This record gives sequence, structure tokens and C-alpha cells, in this order.
Amino acid sequence: MQFPFFKLNSVLVGFSLSLVVISCTPMSTLLSPYQANTHFYKAQPLLADSVKSKTYVSAALSFGKANEQNTDNVAQLHMNVHRTFSFQDFTGFVGANVMAGMRNIGTAEWSAPAATIDHYNSNAGAKSTFGTGIDAGLAIVVPFGKYSSEWRVLGVETAIRTDFGGYRQFRKKQAHAYSIVNHNDLSPVFISAGLSTELVFCSHSQVTYTSIKAVAGYSMLKVPHIVTGSNTAPLRPSYFSGTLALGNRKKDFIIFLHANMGTYSSLQGFGFSRSINRKK
Repeated sequence: MQFPFFKLNSVLVGFSLSLVVISCTPMSTLLSPYQANTHFYKAQPLLADSVKSKTYVSAALSFGKANEQNTDNVAQLHMNVHRTFSFQDFTGFVGANVMAGMRNIGTAEWSAPAATIDHYNSNAGAKSTFGTGIDAGLAIVVPFGKYSSEWRVLGVETAIRTDFGGYRQFRKKQAHAYSIVNHNDLSPVFISAGLSTELVFCSHSQVTYTSIKAVAGYSMLKVPHIVTGSNTAPLRPSYFSGTLALGNRKKDFIIFLHANMGTYSSLQGFGFSRSINRKK
């Protein structure tokens, strides 16, 4: 089963190639659907706007590949609501997220006993995936230039997610097949933390702006590492996310392209963010 909108990958190939990270690690089948797919762009007012807080709603679509040799197709829709805050030279946000998607698990051909291969392939195919979570971030801001531009020099972002659905059940079946009995290894909870930096360039009119943001980090929880059909030392997945955003300060509306890469995962997509505060 294939999803037709995976052809949209070609639209973002130029943006994605500048951010690609190549993984040469062995095969793993138990990673969370949030791996390299959890930190999305959160719109925030500029310090020059002198706004203490705002509420935004966002949506982001991601599609791409996962697993060794890109055997799995992935598509996910994330919906988010977050509240921003600012004080002195700091800006931040707290928010909540819901996710719905599909993962088409491809059949595997790797060195393992035939029974293990058969078990994996017999359970492959399209799997639904759903999730909920919360996230937060804080960054120090340095204004520059004469058009209200700013550099969010260093930020910290964290997210806590949990997933359920067909892909969750698939991971549980594989864990039992590989005799993984540690309940922490089977946890649907995904916790990540990373560091970010962002440049926001305002136009001469100071109405529109362009943002370039990068985030890099790790999962806070280790997961089982499956190598040629056997359980080895736990793995701590890493990720990198790059975003190009275009915003309008008067309309409080932002569109963005993102490319997220990490351990066994590479996804691209697009989204928008809009303030829901009433105009005064």
C-alpha cells in the first residue's frame, strides 16, 4: 500500500538536501513514531511587538521514510495549540499536541533466522498511529538591526508524547518476538529535549519576516536496539530539525517548511501557525 501524497517529497527536495543526515546504523523496529518528528515550529511574537503573551493554533504535515534502508513510508498530521510568553530578554512557549497518521511498514530482508523474518513480514503493512503530548521551550533573545530583527540565540525545547494505535501494537509484537521483557522498553512514552537557535529577519516594512531555525537533541529514554534479529544494548535516538518560516506580523499568520532527520527517520513537510487572540 502506498500513499499518493508521498510524491510531494519532490517539492521539498531542495530544502531537504541541505539538511540531510545519513544514518549507517543497523536495523531497529521499535522506535516511537515521534522519533525525529516531534519538534515543530512554534510561532512567537517578536520582542519589538511588546506582547507579553499570545495563543496560537498550528498544524503540520510530515511525510517521509523510516527504518534502515528507508523501508517504511510515514505520514503524520500534527495539531498544536501553544501559549507564548516573554519577559526581559527571554521568550518561550507551552503547548499541547495531538497526532494522527499512518506508517506503511515494508517487508525486511536481513540476516536472521527464517522464523524471525517471517514473523516480522507477516505483521508488516499499513498501521495507524495516534498520539497526544505536551511541549515547552525557552530562548534568550538578542535584537539586531533597525527593522526589529532578532536572534533567538540559544533555546531549550522539550516534549513529552505518548502513542497508541496499530503501529504501537506492531512494536509490542516485535518486542515479544525478540524476548524483550523490560517494561520500560515497551513504554509508549517518548520524551525528548534539544537545543535550538533561530534567526528572524524583518523586512524594511517591518510587517513580514523570515525565520530560519535549527533544533538538535536526543530522546531522553533509551529504546531496544534490534540488530540482525537479536536484542542488543539499548539505543538513545538523536534528531535534527530545520525550519524555514515566513510570517506576517499584522495578520499574525506564519507558514513554514520543515525537514526532520534522525536515527532511522527522515521526514519533510509543511505547516502553518496563527494567533487566535482577538484583535483590539
